[in-house]
Formats: sequence, structure tokens, C-alpha cells
Amino acid sequence: MQRTKVAGLALNSGKNEITFLCLFEYFTIDDRWFLTNITELNENSEEFFDVIINHSIKNIIVDFPLSLPACQKCNLPCPGHKKCIDTNILLVRQEIDNLLLTDKEKNDKSPKKYEEDRVNDNLIDIHRDQLIKKSSDYLLSKPFKRKLRKGIIPYWNRTLDFYLWLNYYDPMLNIFNLVYDSYANSSLMKQFKHLYWKKFHPNDLMMYESNVYIILIELLRNKTISSLNLKKINSANIHDANSARESIIDSISMKLNVFIYETDKEILMKNPKAFQSFILGLAGRFINNNNNNNNDNNNNKNKNQLNKLPSWAENDLCNFIVPS
Repeated sequence: MQRTKVAGLALNSGKNEITFLCLFEYFTIDDRWFLTNITELNENSEEFFDVIINHSIKNIIVDFPLSLPACQKCNLPCPGHKKCIDTNILLVRQEIDNLLLTDKEKNDKSPKKYEEDRVNDNLIDIHRDQLIKKSSDYLLSKPFKRKLRKGIIPYWNRTLDFYLWLNYYDPMLNIFNLVYDSYANSSLMKQFKHLYWKKFHPNDLMMYESNVYIILIELLRNKTISSLNLKKINSANIHDANSARESIIDSISMKLNVFIYETDKEILMKNPKAFQSFILGLAGRFINNNNNNNNDNNNNKNKNQLNKLPSWAENDLCNFIVPS
């Protein structure tokens, strides 16, 4: 019986070294994903590698950067970050200039209509309409324009960040009050720990990077989950947060055909780190579907796939999973 194994591992948030590894298995005979194991781990323990090896895990999705910002890879004499000559940084900055220029031209051409559109845009119900709109679509929100004017900082951001801003800046800010920056909530310590792990983990282990909130936004966009629960998952009210996570888990189980044991569901509800690992592991479903669709002449458009990132995002260095 053919099986595909993927695991999610949330390490990025908080100082607590205790985390959870969520293992998913896809059984072709059932055409169904199963959450088969949740293991509590200390990321500094040798047990960490034993679990990966003992479960024969080939694909693992983590939530910290697997690649470095441009400055960390550059050996050239530095002219200052504002004059950075890295090819991809220059391409991204040109894209930013084009976006701001296009927005300004529309405002200059018809200021009254632009202001009317701004008012209407502010009236959009984010729980119904706004998530369909990319941040880069007309018209640019004021917070997004402020972010673009600040620009990409090569010692802080990866060029991948700009791609994620284009698609997720406004939804992340409006729903979770968060902004994606590669090293805003992570440190080089995680990156160095990853380089250390490479010395020990199996050669055939493939590591991917993703972001819990981006995956949740995509699940919302394809109507797998409801927007009513998203703002509550990080609530200070434990009951509200647990209830929101339970509703999201139930929706995922039903609409994506994922089997989850009741005992595991309790763990996911009550442990935010376990829930984050679960969402990351769920992205493995997109890897599997993408591979299936690439080999299937009768491509099923209803299956979730991975978005193809532009070359300047340097995704070959981090394997960032962006489901669509």
C-alpha cells in the first residue's frame, strides 16, 4: 500500500523549547490524509532526530527562514544598504517603484475618483470581500504603501518577503495584526541551528518553509475555513482560542478529508504550538497534490496546488510553500 508522509514542525514563535511534530500520512487506497502521530519534542534534544528517522519522514515543513538575507551572503564591499547592488534586490526595488508610480498616476489622473474608490475600499467587509483582493491590486492600501516606501532592507528581508507582501500584506495585517518579515520574528540562531541539523538528518529528508498565517489565509480564500474564527485563534481568552481552533480543525477534517483522532484533536485545540505544527503539516497536502497534478494529464482544477514564485524570490534556496 503506497503512503506519503509529511510532517509539520513549528519552532519560530516564543522562547519555549517545547514543540510538537505533527505527522500526516496519505493512503492512496483511501485517497485520504490521516494525522497519524503528534509527538511532543524538545528541539534541543537528541530525540528530535530519532523521531524523524524512526517515522521515516521524507518531507518536513517548518516555520522559520531556511535561507539568509542578501547581506549575509554578500562578500562585496558594501556601498550601504540603500545602494545595494544585489541583482534581485535591484529587481524588487524596481517593482516597488513601478507599483508606487502606477498608483500615483491614477491618483493624479482622476483625484476625485481615486478618493471615492478609497472610501469604498475602506467600507469593504474584510470577512467577505477583501481577502480575494491581493495587496498589490488597485488600489493600494495606505499601510501597504507605507511598507513599500520603507522598501526592502537587505540585511533584514529576503526578496521572498516582497512576494508575500504583494499577496498577503493586507490580509495578515487586518486579520492577525501581523506583518511578514523574514527575520522580524525569527533570529539567525534558528538558521544556524538548521545548518547544524543538516549534519545529522537523513540525506533524503526534504525541508520546506512556510507560514501558518499564510496557509490559514489560503484556506479562507478557498472557503475551507470561516473568517469568524481566525481572529480568535490567538485570543488571550483561552476558551475563545480553543473554540476557534476546534472549529478550524473540524472544517479542515470535513472539507479536506483529513482523518483526526479525537485524542489528537484535544491536543491541537489546547496547545497553540501543536496547532501551528498541524497547519504547517497540512501544507504537505499541497506538495502531494502538486506532484500528482504534474503527472496527471486530466488535471483536476479543484485540487490545491503550489503557487510558482518569480525567480527574484530565490525560492530554490528555501522551498517556501505558498498554496493556492
